[in-house]
Amino acid sequence: MATITHLGVHGRGLPARITSEEEALSVAAKATEIFAVISPDAVGEWLARSGLLAISVPAELGGIDVSNVVLAEIVSAFARASAEAATALTAHFAALELLRGGGTEDQRRAVFDRARQGQRFALARLPTDLQVQLTDVTVEIGKAEEAAALPPDWRIICLQSLQDSPVAMMLARTGTVREDVERSPLGAFIGKTSAPHVDAMLALQQDALLLSTALSRLLTAATVLGRCESELSALISPDQGADDVVDRAERAGLLAVRIETLRGIAHRCGALFDRAQVSPTTQAIEEACRVSTILDVVIRETGLPCPSGEDRAALRAVGNSVLFGGR
Repeated sequence: MATITHLGVHGRGLPARITSEEEALSVAAKATEIFAVISPDAVGEWLARSGLLAISVPAELGGIDVSNVVLAEIVSAFARASAEAATALTAHFAALELLRGGGTEDQRRAVFDRARQGQRFALARLPTDLQVQLTDVTVEIGKAEEAAALPPDWRIICLQSLQDSPVAMMLARTGTVREDVERSPLGAFIGKTSAPHVDAMLALQQDALLLSTALSRLLTAATVLGRCESELSALISPDQGADDVVDRAERAGLLAVRIETLRGIAHRCGALFDRAQVSPTTQAIEEACRVSTILDVVIRETGLPCPSGEDRAALRAVGNSVLFGGR
């Protein structure tokens, strides 16, 4: 059996405390400069100390609960610096969204306290042969998949309980056993066999997984947006040579179209998501999820090659305007 983990003081030390959306955006804006001088292995530690992992924590639990529009802007900023960091943040914020209304007040406070301590969360990908057995006090797991460039501190596994309501199970990352995680029944280390205490299971609201998936789609689109902005900046760079100007213009035009499309729909999706969190009516939730699905379609469909004929000329015109100010 794996070690039952306990809530305690996090070994990394207290991260910075961010107190406003403006401060969060400022910290995110520094990511490109910082990531250029630190090793990839240090990115996870920088995220833990930055204070950004707590910005979606509800206000009643000590966070600033930034708007989802701002959350998407922050993920886009990170995507311009590191696709891995943006992906890790997307997984983290989607997992916290899942747990926003889950469990008891004490369980929620324990979860969000960990986020405030700089610990990262993510939903676990489950292998098809995962064996789960429900008992009165434990959930025994055959194995769980490890597939992240920046492994989170905590994985969340979604299950259906015997009452057919969704349940989230908290599991700490497999690895070195830290002294601070040996004293509380919040979760267990993933191994060949793990047995988290019943307190590691949080009952979820019926729409929790739906909203978590919708937020993940929004932030994935924000990541694509940031990568497009980064590529467009490279095309505009004075270091670019004069060769293949036509191809550059067409590519710049396509990127400009993708950026404006993603930015507009992502902003609308974020605003709808804010509304659904404040007033979680069926209509508000359905509308936010619908627009997040549209975003998912957009990031797939706009990856197609440049069109031909007049549409191709239109892209060149947009690209020339971006690259050369309309010349």
